Amino acid sequence: MCWWRRLHPPHAHDMYIYYIFRLLGLCFGQSSPLECMFWWIFLPCFDCLGDFMRKRNVLMILGWMLSLPLLMLGCQVGPGAGDEIGVMGKKLVGDCSVTLSADKTSPQASGVTVSLTASATCKNGAAAEYKFYQRGADGKWIVAQDWSDDMSFDWDTSSASTGDYLFQVWTRRKGETISYEGTSSSLPFEITGGTIRCNDVSVVFDPTSPQEVGENIELTFLASCTGTATPEFKVYLKQPSGEWSLERDWNTSTQFAWDTSTFAAGDYAFQIWVRRKNSTAAYEGASTLLAYKLTSSVPNCTSPTVQAEPNSPQPQGVQVVFEADAPCVAGGIATYKFYVRDPAGNWTLAQDWSTSATLNWDTSNAQLGSYLVQVWSRADGSNENYQGVSQNFSFEVNQGATVSTLAGDSSSGYNDATGSSARFDEPGSVAKDAAGNLYIADTNNHRIRKVTPTGIVTTVAGDGSAGFADSTLASSSFNSPRGIVASADGNTLYVSDTGNHRIRKIDIQDNSVTTIAGSGTAGFTDATGVVAQFDQPHGIGMDNAGNLYIADTNNHRIRKITPAGVVTTFAGIATAGHNDATGAAAQFNQPWGLAVDGSGNVYVADTGNHRIRKITSAGVVTTVAGIATAGFSDGRVSVARLDTPTGLAVDAAGALYITDTGNHRIRKLTTQGILITIGGKASADFSDGIGTNAGFDAPTGIAVDGNGNIYVADTNNHALRKLTP
Repeated sequence: MCWWRRLHPPHAHDMYIYYIFRLLGLCFGQSSPLECMFWWIFLPCFDCLGDFMRKRNVLMILGWMLSLPLLMLGCQVGPGAGDEIGVMGKKLVGDCSVTLSADKTSPQASGVTVSLTASATCKNGAAAEYKFYQRGADGKWIVAQDWSDDMSFDWDTSSASTGDYLFQVWTRRKGETISYEGTSSSLPFEITGGTIRCNDVSVVFDPTSPQEVGENIELTFLASCTGTATPEFKVYLKQPSGEWSLERDWNTSTQFAWDTSTFAAGDYAFQIWVRRKNSTAAYEGASTLLAYKLTSSVPNCTSPTVQAEPNSPQPQGVQVVFEADAPCVAGGIATYKFYVRDPAGNWTLAQDWSTSATLNWDTSNAQLGSYLVQVWSRADGSNENYQGVSQNFSFEVNQGATVSTLAGDSSSGYNDATGSSARFDEPGSVAKDAAGNLYIADTNNHRIRKVTPTGIVTTVAGDGSAGFADSTLASSSFNSPRGIVASADGNTLYVSDTGNHRIRKIDIQDNSVTTIAGSGTAGFTDATGVVAQFDQPHGIGMDNAGNLYIADTNNHRIRKITPAGVVTTFAGIATAGHNDATGAAAQFNQPWGLAVDGSGNVYVADTGNHRIRKITSAGVVTTVAGIATAGFSDGRVSVARLDTPTGLAVDAAGALYITDTGNHRIRKLTTQGILITIGGKASADFSDGIGTNAGFDAPTGIAVDGNGNIYVADTNNHALRKLTP
């Protein structure tokens, strides 16, 4: 009765059961109704029973209850959408079935071409498409040929490794997007005489991480190779600094002993390369990065920081000091090792292990270009290669400032003109205004001159006679003026009228020259205005409040003039000498040049002492550069030497620029206390050029603008010079 009823059109609940198992077939990857025929015939028999019991609605529910567990089970164990690995090597049949064959029998020698052909039968005679998979000798599945209607795949074995392979083909109806509707059984195939490879390597550490520095660590390698290949290994180690080192080159030994006694505590990583013995390949396989930590209970130093004085870039010939700092734990004392890499890329050991944290580098013979400095650190007494490594510190050595002549030449005289056609006679001082105009105390011409940024020279004040007259600009007289300072707008100039022992004021808008202090007689008196006395004042500077500071040379003092004309002694006593102290307890020896910074500190070229002095706003005097003996050397202020410095300028950062008159050079004192040479050579000369290739002759006055350009009154060359960074 049941079989007979199966031949008739199914009832509605029969169709319901049919679609349940149609879904079951899909979950199991069997989408053909024929695959579910047994279940479709079996469950309607419950319907037969229902005819007997006249309870069709109950039996329909019973059929659903029996099918539901099967549905859940099928969906759990079958491959999900896109779960391609789940069917590898298994034959599955859905709406399509497929077989796979090869035109050659296994095994075959490498070099042949094996043609694999698939044959599929799909529901209702639908056209099929194919996807070919290959499992290599290394056991890994790859797509050999993606979905297409090409039912064959030609396998070129010329580069195949020796070993066992598997092939499988998937099929589906053409145009379908389902992962597959049928798969073949796996087709095994063996290749002989092919390429033998080592594709992978695993590593075992004994003992395992972490361990104390000094422990011997043994690494054991296990290579995955095809055929009977003998593997060889290459060992790389990543340092805590991030740099890789080759610890052992290619070797067939499956063990590597790592002696950590010379290594610093920190986080390391190994990577092991593998290939067949005697292979010329760079490698055939590699391990993952294998982390290993070394610890230490003994003093350990961190990676050092590095700084340089003066800062990069600097001209060739400058003395550079590199300083490292590596704090140590557990009471350790740091030692340092310095390396330098030149512009050609060559590393050299500049200073071996010592407790000195500084490297003094003389760049006199250094190539022009970019250098790198690297510093290693370790605790004193450690025999490790290092415990810390600095980052590479970059430093550039260049040609230095370009020296040119802005106005005048080596001939003395007087002429208002442009550039080299203009003439000066021993210009003694230079000042600048905000517009870039320069003002010159033209000492032996007894005039005040102006030079525009384009080199046009004009006379501001003075009739050319050595004398004294307060008058209009053109009718006024000066006597060997040697110091000058300008207001920002350039409308007011203050002049040390040296031969007249006076301080003069030039008001360009009012067309007037007046005396603000000094009686005209050499002497020493603190008073107001013309009652006060000076003895050959030279350098002059002004602070932000309008106070003037005077280097009263032959009185060996620094004087101060308020805007009201009140003259007082700021520092120094009548007796020439050298003493760092406060106010009148300090001593100078023929102070000449003078400059004031934005904080009110006064810097003095203490000419007779060959030193540069600093006076705070409270009158505290200290020495910032130079020693008692005249000479020439760059470096830290404690050892650097000057010879009769006469001029000073200070930039916005606080760096000082010095006319080192007796050395015929232009020097710079950095904010970190390093004295360097930026222009000039050992002998008197008049030549433009780069840095120390240029020549000066007893330069005195100096000024600096906001762009770092330096202007020099090159006294014995009767010229105004410019140094461009």
